[in-house]
Amino acid sequence: MAAADAALVNVVRRQLPIRVYGGERWWTLYRTAALVRMTDTVESLLDLMGLDRDLDGQTLVRSLYEQVVTFAWIAIDPDRREWRWVGDGRWELLKLHNDAARFGESHGDPVLSDEEVAESKQSLGLSDEPASATEDCESGGRRRRRQPEAARILPPVTEMAEQADEHWSVRVRGLHPAGHPLGFRGLYLSAYRVGSRAAHGALMALDPYLSREPNRYVIREPESGSRVMWALVGPLFGIALVIAARWDRWIDEGEVRALVDVATGPEVEDPDEA
Repeated sequence: MAAADAALVNVVRRQLPIRVYGGERWWTLYRTAALVRMTDTVESLLDLMGLDRDLDGQTLVRSLYEQVVTFAWIAIDPDRREWRWVGDGRWELLKLHNDAARFGESHGDPVLSDEEVAESKQSLGLSDEPASATEDCESGGRRRRRQPEAARILPPVTEMAEQADEHWSVRVRGLHPAGHPLGFRGLYLSAYRVGSRAAHGALMALDPYLSREPNRYVIREPESGSRVMWALVGPLFGIALVIAARWDRWIDEGEVRALVDVATGPEVEDPDEA
């Protein structure tokens, strides 16, 4: 499994650096950058796999899943969905700017200039007027928009996953259909939900560190658990590469599929269920 995942990493690594001419479409530039970003994540997961760091691995599998789903959703219609990707980035920067502003100028220059704030608000459909404490109680007045218009930022991950299922499952051989537990939306449970517990410091994420003895608990380094989570790495990355192969001739789809088959072979079965 690890060797096949490493070979998938090499599919991208051996092409670097990739040079993109100035006249190319934005999708060519950011599609390629997104693949390299996923490559870094997979490589970090391989390091964690070798250390049996299951919980840290879960947080990165969650990140990889979200990267792949976002990529697949944008790839459905790149020219029309670019601006929602851009808008989502602007919204995150605006939230960072507003939060940093609470701590004054002692932390350095503001994240955004006044002009950038105004431009971001306009592009997101946000009111540029300051909010008042009574605005929600005023009758007949126009309520100030505190959230971007939905059509200007990315949809929730679950919605993107459902749309990716509907679009790609009938266009890419081997992808599971909508409603399948190994489809984009189905993997939300095993890749995103499970990984969220460790990512957000949930109490349940600490259970592997505790063991019970007759009259006491023992806190120790957790033992390595099921390999199922690690088995998601290759298929997730492989899906992104196969989708990207529709544009990028440097990706050998046959090679990617063969490596994914190896990554999900019999050796990754859960030993507890063997």
